[in-house]
Amino acid sequence: MQRPIFVVISKTDTAMPKPAGSYYNHVAISFQKELNVMYSFTRYRVNTPYVGGFVAEKPSRYMLCDEPTPIKLYILMADDEDYQRIRDKVDAFSKNRKNYVYDIFSDISSKKSDKQINGAFTDVGFVCNILEIQNVHTVKQLEGELEFCRVYTGTMQKYLHGEYECDDVYYTRQSFGKVFFTTVGHFLTLAVRHIKCKSKKENNGKKEQKK
Repeated sequence: MQRPIFVVISKTDTAMPKPAGSYYNHVAISFQKELNVMYSFTRYRVNTPYVGGFVAEKPSRYMLCDEPTPIKLYILMADDEDYQRIRDKVDAFSKNRKNYVYDIFSDISSKKSDKQINGAFTDVGFVCNILEIQNVHTVKQLEGELEFCRVYTGTMQKYLHGEYECDDVYYTRQSFGKVFFTTVGHFLTLAVRHIKCKSKKENNGKKEQKK
């Protein structure tokens, strides 16, 4: 039996434009036609552009914008075994969400590669990891990779016929002090993980040279 997996590529309000030149700037994955829950790596709140991680997004995040949110919707079909494996991977991210952070370093870098900071993902990196898509690092590249299964181009508002529940904390603003300290903490966490990954790779390289 074939079961659908939905990928949503959208143009959302963001303080961090993608460097790759795509009109769209965000990617999420869902298991429901109604997109009641979409999984991605993104900012936690509307006023924390540099602080994020694994998020279960609700449609209201897209629907309450000042302007209609342009989207492209793709449907991938998977057999029962593959579908369950993909669901299990997303569930594992959800259960261990505190261990993951949004990789703002990769997001703002003009140099894209397969090198990854441990426990850090961009939205594109997360979706590609879940779907086991290789050598794709930007929204533009992912658009091309999934073009064969695109089923809708329009706005989120029209796709959902304006029906949604306002149950996402995204638009609940945090205080300036909390935003400041969480932003500093986020960058420090990424920096420490980056240093550890770089050190580990250098040590592995030295071991290979000695062989």
